[in-house]
Amino acid sequence: MIQFRKLPFAEAIRFFRDKTVLTPARYRQLTEEARARAFTVSGVARMDVLTDLYGGIDRAIKSGTTFNEFKKSVKKTMATRGWTGMNPYRLDTVFRTNIQAAYQAGHYQRQMEVAGNLPFWQYVAVMDGRTRPAHAAINGKVLRSNDPFWQTSYPPNGFNCRCTVRALSKGDLSRESLDVETDVTGIADPGFDNNPGEVSYRDTLAARSINLASREKWLPLIDQGTAEAGRPSTVPYDPMPARLGPTLKDLGGDMVKLRSLFHKAIGGKSVLINTPDKDSIILSDYLFDHMSMDGREAYFPLIGPVLEDSFEIWLMPMKGEKTGRIVMRKRFIRFFEDKKKHHVMLSAEYQQGTFVGYTFFRGEKAKYFANQRMGWLLYGR
Repeated sequence: MIQFRKLPFAEAIRFFRDKTVLTPARYRQLTEEARARAFTVSGVARMDVLTDLYGGIDRAIKSGTTFNEFKKSVKKTMATRGWTGMNPYRLDTVFRTNIQAAYQAGHYQRQMEVAGNLPFWQYVAVMDGRTRPAHAAINGKVLRSNDPFWQTSYPPNGFNCRCTVRALSKGDLSRESLDVETDVTGIADPGFDNNPGEVSYRDTLAARSINLASREKWLPLIDQGTAEAGRPSTVPYDPMPARLGPTLKDLGGDMVKLRSLFHKAIGGKSVLINTPDKDSIILSDYLFDHMSMDGREAYFPLIGPVLEDSFEIWLMPMKGEKTGRIVMRKRFIRFFEDKKKHHVMLSAEYQQGTFVGYTFFRGEKAKYFANQRMGWLLYGR
């Protein structure tokens, strides 16, 4: 039995919050590795319902919510949307499978951190009438932590799987008279034959050595854009809604003054902005502290308008050239025209819970515009 009240720990929370909500159709287009970074529910095509489910599970992981509490909250929200397409049994499966996956991903990361001292892992199944025969058959078997078996069969290994893994030392093996296996066949059900925790652990190692927002080079994983999305090649230019601000050079290098102007531009030190695709983004000093002051700081006043009233929002799976890390990055785009008929495109980017930066292009740079309008279209006006 999963003890949900004991569940929250940083790795599980981070693992789940790194996911991007996608429809099943979008999810099926991803590689197996990229799917570890996505959340979907089979048969649910409505993004508002998927977002509600995701939010409910996220709160459960953080706060230790019981299934009954989750069900009551989600059903109430769904009723307001006029959607009643999920029975209690299926809702229970979605809830428990996602929480168990988050918990085990965090468990895997913690075990990898101590694998030098506890290099042997034991498969532990819940031995009762609901345990799958294949899972029961390998209950108690011990393999090395780097055995290929764990790449495909680290729990959960199916819907409602309750199995876990126990880390052991060489001394533990001797005291308990346990042997180390070297040839155990994988047992995961289709769709579960991967190890999301391993992907997340690699990301953790990468994050320790590279500033992911600024030093990594990100490569797109899909090659499609406006033509596939049925979007026009020409774009409308909105009137510039705010005066541009000064650059750091204009302020004589006064970072304190520039930070104050940044807070004024976004409406405070930490601001929640609702975006047209029904998502929310937090703007804070993280953006200020991680951007290059190369002139783009003059566009601080336009960050809010770009996010709140985007012309288009694109989602692009990307892979780090140095680390191999896969992320799902959103790009918010809007085009402006000032009183002198000068044209500017602003592109703001949001990655895995963090607003990672923005850039701008002046003039009619069609090539640059096209390169920004790539991926899956999430929203267009």
